[in-house]
Amino acid sequence: MTPSELAECAQLTMANGLPAAEIDNAFSAAVIANPNDRLLLAQWNDSLRSRFSDVEIGNLLGGLQAEASQPIRSVLLALRDDFGSEHVADYCANFQALSESEDLKLIKDAWMQISRGSIETADGAVARLLTVPHEIFELYFAVFAPMIPTFVMSNNKDLLALESKGYKIEVMKSTAQRFSWIGSDLSDIITSHGLDTWRTEKIISVERRGYYKYEILKTGNFMLEDPWTGEAIAARDSFRIFGRTIYTFLGSKLFFVICGRQGNDALGLFVPSENIAIAFDSTTRGQLNTKLLSNVNAVLLKRAFRMHEAFNSAISSASKVEAKAVIVHIEKTENFAHHLWNFYSSLDHMIEMGLQANISRVVFSGTRFFGELGDFFPEVRSVIDRPIRNNIVDPCPFSQSEILVGAGSNFMARSLPERLIAAAKISYSDAASDIASITENAYPVIWIGIRLKDKSWVSQAKGIPLIIDAISEQYPNALFLLDAFSLPMMDQANISQWESYKSQVSAISNTIVANVRAPERVVDLVGNTMGESVLWASKVDAYFSPLGTSQHKVGWFSDAPGVVYTSPVFDGKALTTPGAWAAGISPTPEFVTGQPASAGERRGVSRSREAFENVELDVADIIERLLLLLAKNQVEKAT
Repeated sequence: MTPSELAECAQLTMANGLPAAEIDNAFSAAVIANPNDRLLLAQWNDSLRSRFSDVEIGNLLGGLQAEASQPIRSVLLALRDDFGSEHVADYCANFQALSESEDLKLIKDAWMQISRGSIETADGAVARLLTVPHEIFELYFAVFAPMIPTFVMSNNKDLLALESKGYKIEVMKSTAQRFSWIGSDLSDIITSHGLDTWRTEKIISVERRGYYKYEILKTGNFMLEDPWTGEAIAARDSFRIFGRTIYTFLGSKLFFVICGRQGNDALGLFVPSENIAIAFDSTTRGQLNTKLLSNVNAVLLKRAFRMHEAFNSAISSASKVEAKAVIVHIEKTENFAHHLWNFYSSLDHMIEMGLQANISRVVFSGTRFFGELGDFFPEVRSVIDRPIRNNIVDPCPFSQSEILVGAGSNFMARSLPERLIAAAKISYSDAASDIASITENAYPVIWIGIRLKDKSWVSQAKGIPLIIDAISEQYPNALFLLDAFSLPMMDQANISQWESYKSQVSAISNTIVANVRAPERVVDLVGNTMGESVLWASKVDAYFSPLGTSQHKVGWFSDAPGVVYTSPVFDGKALTTPGAWAAGISPTPEFVTGQPASAGERRGVSRSREAFENVELDVADIIERLLLLLAKNQVEKAT
């Protein structure tokens, strides 16, 4: 049988409820045949955890690896995730033999060369290294050469440990302070929205880690103090990989500054010669570990060897402190909400701060959910570049004349939705006129979100008509908008993958319309474009939606109050989600916790099933909450 057939066979044994021994035998064969398929192993693990302890599972997986002469990536990474890199050898009898393979020796030697800042190219070393499969590079960093636990610059005990290694404590402290500071130009934008104290402080606290981006844009360079001497040094290289921006510095030793998370925040330093990371504070420590950086290090190493001449030249040349041309990169994440919240928002801040003249290029390969970037950012229209999509964004490798900045923020100023609404009115002038006419005499206009597969309301097809009818009794001129799925305005070539989902949510919306007393007061938005959704959202008086993108689509484009339902895993945590505080235009919604009703669809190895539970809701409670919001809304409008 082929590897894919073995995997399918294993999944069928579980789906058909065969005896546990048969399931385990089938999955053992499938995992060995598909060594890189982590989701396949995760499916088996779900079954194993119902029958065995963690240690027993570790021994079982370690025994599976011991039977194989080559690394089983999924098994080794699972052992790493469950027990830590330092304990993988405890469960894998042939760990030492695997670690002494020629491929791993090549990688170890190459990493030492990177650490020294000089790549040796004699005897075909580069060519040999680049023939090693990428998975082996990743395993080297993930399992065979794990990072030393991360130090924290703001921790006195860690500072003393770093001082014993030759680092200057004063430099560590000043560096930590620098990356916890926010300039008045950005803080003024935040405070001008008049949000409540908690939201304002929350936004400022998360934005301070990313303020360095605007400093680079202002000065044209990224300067730091050498951690060992305090001398001012400039970045020698910049690129982005898997959503992280990596800057290379050469002080007394070569080190990297790593930036990431949604806001492209400055996270900390990584010193390859010592294999240690130093977080700027405790909030970024969790982002600097073996699990998250092993693949980054693998790409970083291979990139340097592929461009070894440029690497050697950049590291050996004198540090350039003069201003460079600044390239701004916007991430390609296939989620419109992240484009708004994290990427467009940052470019919007740059322009609102008057820095657009300092941007030499804007690099963006993502889906154009809201149309051409230049339509709502005309200030940079002439410098927008759309290269071929790639997980590695590298427009200026080892350049001494250009530097890369990754757009990133956690706050949407009011100016961003205003830009998008204005652009949508131009792109959809006829639709904008129709929407204005339809909503002119309607009150209230209520947006209702539909969702399937995960985090959904299992009885929504029956419950939503009850909500609509109850509100219509008190508000005969109410208009209801049913939302579930919107097309991007451009780049629809791959939209076929969503056709099945679109058909399913359309069936639910059709059922809802067919079961309300006044179907003419319901507008089905399923399958319209994001631009049209923006126009409708700007007219909304209240909304009811699941936690997630349906809420973002309406809550971030109107100042309407809303009711948002969640699964129990978010109970007490909903206020920390971006829908609660990220948009300056919108008030904080009310959150309702549903009762677990069914398992949601799992969409990734690291995502827990609990986070995707489908729920049941109390219809009467939802109706009461919406009516109270509307009554309060009327009072506020009257006064």
